[in-house]
Amino acid sequence: MAKLIDFKNIDKHLDSTFIFDTNIWLYIHSDYNENDYGYSKVFEYLLENNCTILLPPIVATEFINRYCRQAFQVFKEDKRKETLQAKQNRPRYFSYKLDFRPTMAYTLKYNYITSLMNEDIIPVTQFVAICQSDLVSAMESPCLADLNDDIIMNIALRTDSVIVSHDKDYLKANNKLKFLRLD
Repeated sequence: MAKLIDFKNIDKHLDSTFIFDTNIWLYIHSDYNENDYGYSKVFEYLLENNCTILLPPIVATEFINRYCRQAFQVFKEDKRKETLQAKQNRPRYFSYKLDFRPTMAYTLKYNYITSLMNEDIIPVTQFVAICQSDLVSAMESPCLADLNDDIIMNIALRTDSVIVSHDKDYLKANNKLKFLRLD
């Protein structure tokens, strides 16, 4: 089981590096989340204390992709409402790639999300590479239910970083993993 860090005791860990899981970046930055569960305060506190926040490429790409998928859900709902208003009785299937990506709505949202990444996230983080061993270990000896989470965990273990996530799966992780989750 991972070592759970209580935010009340975060001062003991200010010399650590931190990795924010994708869900935290989405809580902080996505237009589609109504609650950040207090993680904006964690983020601000770490920045105020000049802590290093690492950004694995897998988290950066997952953030962009999941944020675009959130935008697609809204697009799809709007299109379904239009279909109902047009009195078309058949519900229509909407494809992310065929119906959403070619639209101006996608282009605008994608450009917004990538500028958010470039202007708000990258300047306050340091990239950390994925090593072959991070991937191989995640595939050969997974301990979480998600390959990406296993890779992020391996990066955190290799860099002796604290993972900040709302994902309870990390609690099942290696007992050397340091994990901060707000309840």
